[in-house]
Amino acid sequence: MSLFLPEFHREIQSKFLDSVIPELKENSINLNNYESIDDLLSFLELSSNQPLVPSEEIFHLLLTIASRSSSCNWSADSSNSKSGFMDTQEHLSASKHYNQLLHKSSLNDRCINILQRYKDLVYNGNKEVYSVLQQAINHLVTREHSRQRTSNITSILKPIDQSSTPKIKEERRNRKRRHDEITEAEGSDDTPIVISDSEDDYNDPDFRLSHESQEGSASADVFKSPSQTNGTLSGSWIGLRLFDEPLLKDQFHLSEGRFGMWELINWTFYCAGLSTSFYPQKNTNCHAIYEAQANTLLFVFDIIEYNLVNTLNDIFEDQDPYVTLCKSSTNKNRFASLQVEDNSSILLSRLLQSLGYLQSQWYDRIVEFVFNGLTRLPPCPKTCYQHESILVRPELNLKKRGTSSRGVSSQAEIGDDSDNMDSMSLRFKICATVYYWSLVFDKSVFSGTSFGRNSSTHLNPAELLKFICEKFNYIDNRYLIEFYYSSLSPSAIPPKYKQLFLTNLGIQLLKMLTGLSENINFELDDFLHLNEGNNQVNNLDLILSWINDPSLYAQITEDESYDNFNKFYQSWTKLNFILEWSLSVTLGDLKDSGNNIYKDPIIYNKFKNADSLRKMAFQGFLNTSLQPKEVSNFKFQLSESSVDDANSNMMTWEPFTSILSNYI
Repeated sequence: MSLFLPEFHREIQSKFLDSVIPELKENSINLNNYESIDDLLSFLELSSNQPLVPSEEIFHLLLTIASRSSSCNWSADSSNSKSGFMDTQEHLSASKHYNQLLHKSSLNDRCINILQRYKDLVYNGNKEVYSVLQQAINHLVTREHSRQRTSNITSILKPIDQSSTPKIKEERRNRKRRHDEITEAEGSDDTPIVISDSEDDYNDPDFRLSHESQEGSASADVFKSPSQTNGTLSGSWIGLRLFDEPLLKDQFHLSEGRFGMWELINWTFYCAGLSTSFYPQKNTNCHAIYEAQANTLLFVFDIIEYNLVNTLNDIFEDQDPYVTLCKSSTNKNRFASLQVEDNSSILLSRLLQSLGYLQSQWYDRIVEFVFNGLTRLPPCPKTCYQHESILVRPELNLKKRGTSSRGVSSQAEIGDDSDNMDSMSLRFKICATVYYWSLVFDKSVFSGTSFGRNSSTHLNPAELLKFICEKFNYIDNRYLIEFYYSSLSPSAIPPKYKQLFLTNLGIQLLKMLTGLSENINFELDDFLHLNEGNNQVNNLDLILSWINDPSLYAQITEDESYDNFNKFYQSWTKLNFILEWSLSVTLGDLKDSGNNIYKDPIIYNKFKNADSLRKMAFQGFLNTSLQPKEVSNFKFQLSESSVDDANSNMMTWEPFTSILSNYI
């Protein structure tokens, strides 16, 4: 039982946690030694029946440590260190040895484990932890210009200080002049490290952090938790840096809208692609950066996901949101959708708004960020931390030469444990969460009508599916398969909506691969429980008609546009996987509903016929590929040994009869 009144309990706990690292009471501290961080983490790692609830600032510190790979944790400039102390290589080695002696994991791994414990508390209904985490994540997902708009609204009734702007400009000029004088006096021998030609000055903590943090402190008041508004905590965290660099939230703030959560997602997946393509052994900085940032993003989207489901439950009074909308009138749906789109309590809505004012570009930009690194790597994007830029520079130079770390061509094999394969679960989580949010703008909800802002058109889930489908047209089939299996990972999104997302995506992929009629869709009325019917039976009939239609396979096997066999095989494998997955889902629905029609011998014979038809189509393609290009009209010709290898090792699809046997 607590010794304090409930309204003071969290504030007292927060103050106590903040005091674990004594140096945090000093302004603009550069936290750059392992021992101080270890004190905080060791305290938070202690098990307790009533876990302490950290302040929002502590969560920001944990998120920053979690997002930094171990190789990023060093100090480069003695002027950035407390009392002139400098983290030399000897100090880094001693710190790592210190951790090894204590049998401790890396700092970022320990932070992720601590954050996961608090996430579990949130998912188990702990409102105190959820409230603080919601505020912390809110700072990460809200663009600086969005915060400024909120601040401007609240400051309309306040008197304007006419002298503040000139003072700010004068101070900036003086700081810049002093900076230039110091640079000239020091000479060229002490020139600081230049990150790259593409890096901007916003990452310079000395030049910008102190004043920018003071500027941002007022505008951020509306987002502070109750324990912060009394001013006792926020003052001790102004200018806090970790190993020379601002906290993650301050990195976003200092970028002035040029780097935020979406850019972090883009950078993280770029590192996954760089590691997979050029460093498959994963003993590199790009792998370590990906791992740290991906684990942090996974935690952030766990909270975003929970927040979305929880807020929708409040809006729709614990009723299924999508079912409620389908049963309601159009006018009610407009209001409900506006509640979702403009709801400041929904973290995902804030995150989407950070993409810009043009809603027509939101889904396109999301898909570009989320699927980065899976095909040919683009130019290196902006990094989150300066130290990351320094660390990956040699690895980027190797990429420019087009060779892997093994000295061979960069066309590396995609291993099951590659970073790109590992990243598919995070990519799926982001897409599935956005899809769940978008359902309130589904065309079936509005029956073709739209808002004045055309939200129902631009934010329709079909638009999101279109962009994802276009990406999977070029992405390796193994990534597609892993993306689908990622739906099995636990999440706050109801499983049936993850299934709905993948079912509709699969239909769009089939249309793209085979030219199926745009009017062909699974019937989902039973999914929504809107009426009684045999929709699962209709879906089974639909799949049976597909897999027993020779023209379906001919769309792939007779396509003369493939440049090589691998491109054909990619399309062929994607087609088979989508058919097999759709069949499994339909049979599972039939079994769950108690309908045993799939056990009829006639159904089995249709599956058996489809297996033979599919095998004949594949072998027919191989035989045609043996012929000269002038005869086959293909752009390539296979050798007999290649055909034998394909017959022996590449007919890896699962027979339809085998899938059926799993449900009998």
